[in-house]
Order: sequence, then structure tokens, then C-alpha cells
Amino acid sequence: SADQQLVVADSQNNRVLIWKTLPTHSGQAADVVVGQNSFTSKLSATTQTGLSYPTAAIIAGNQLMVADRNNNRVMIWSNVPAAGNHGAAADLVLGQTDFVSNGHDDEAYALYNPSSLWSDGYQLLVADTGNNRVLYWSNAPQDIGAAATYVVGQTDFSRSTAGTAASTLRSPFGVSSDGSSFYVADQGNNRVLKFDSLPISNGMNASYVYGQDNDNFTAATANDEDQDGTKDDTPSAKTLNGPSGVFIAAGLLYITDRNNHRVLLFAP
Repeated sequence: SADQQLVVADSQNNRVLIWKTLPTHSGQAADVVVGQNSFTSKLSATTQTGLSYPTAAIIAGNQLMVADRNNNRVMIWSNVPAAGNHGAAADLVLGQTDFVSNGHDDEAYALYNPSSLWSDGYQLLVADTGNNRVLYWSNAPQDIGAAATYVVGQTDFSRSTAGTAASTLRSPFGVSSDGSSFYVADQGNNRVLKFDSLPISNGMNASYVYGQDNDNFTAATANDEDQDGTKDDTPSAKTLNGPSGVFIAAGLLYITDRNNHRVLLFAP
């Protein structure tokens, strides 16, 4: 099952590594590699088997999903590749109309440098970083280039403007959900936003903000505990600087506070 496997996006090696059981000792070798046909190659490619700087990989409902950032796409394998089945071909691609294109756009079916994704095997959220938005598929995509259902961070599709408000984003990098609410690591605004429900319309408002005062959705300065618009000399328990990851599990919220070189844990 997914909770007994480890999957790692090895970005600069243009691959994803999978351990079919959780490692029990340091340096344990992975069982299968995706994006390359062996453990010793690292070339980027825009093919049904290749990857270019993947930044996130998850297993959901026994599907493997990868944010293939520099190819402006999400790759989906219907079943996690078996041990030794290196370089397995993906079954589905989102953000492109085929497996050999890698252009970017801001339509409902397009992506621009997607960085992270979350799925429960049915619903899908993708942090579409270059378009300053998060895309939501309410049902598991079944077709190549399937259009998203709703967009977060923009009032509708065909827009990609960055902003600092309860309904706008600036280079969102991470996304996670507990199946009801969801969280976005809004890296360019030095904050994490909480949304109370999964999207039912475009351009929804966040309900809570971490890293800035909660009543101030227009604040974006890094490490600004006193909220005077000037970066403080040191970070605090309340501030963030370029958060790139967010994960919600068992009622606990973990935030990768990248530029402060730390991980913060909240009990929301």
C-alpha cells in the first residue's frame, strides 16, 4: 500500500525513485526508477518515459503522480511500477495534449512549472507555480490533457496574475489536503494559506494565513513578526521565508520554511 512505500522526486537527476517497502537501513537502494531506464542515467527528456526536473511525486490509490516541472506537465501511472521495471511509460499526462510537448499556457488544460500535487486517488490539486494558481480536478482525470474543474488564485482560467490577497497567490509551490480543507505554500508571499473546503467555484478566498498576521491577507514580507513591512533580523515561531512545502497529516500541519532552513509544525 502507499503508506508502506517511499517515493522521492530526485529533481536534478530527472527521475523518481521508489522503495517498495520503507527503508530499514541507511543507504538502502531503491527498487525502481521512473524517468530513466537505469539507476546510472540522468538525462532529461520529454517523452512518455522521461522527466525533466520533477519536483514532487506521490502515490494515491496505487497511482503514481509526478509534477514534471520543466516539462510543464503532470505524469500519471495507473499502477506504481513494479520493482525492477525501470523507465515504465506513463499512462496519462496533464498540462499537454501528448507526451512529447512541453509548452506552457494558462488555460484550464495547461500548466506552467507545476511544483507540487495532492490526491486521494479521486480528487487532484496541483500547485501551478508559474501561473500563480492552484488547479483542482474534482474527479480523477481519465483523459490526456483533461481540463481542471476549478482554479484557485485567479478569478477564472486564462489568467496568471500574481497577487497578495485572500484570493490570490504568488508562485505557490506546495499544496496538501486532509480531504476537506486544503493548504497552499504561497512561496512568493512568504505565507501558507488555509482554505476551509475543496473548491466548488473559481477564485475562492482563504480562511486563514500562517506566516503573516491572520487578519492581514495583504502582508507578504518575509520574517516580519511586527508586520511593519520590513524583514526582521531573525525568524520567529510565527514567520516564514519562502515556504516551499506543506503537509497535513493526523491533524498536524508541517511547513517547509525553505529560506529559514527549518520545518515548522502547527496544530491547526
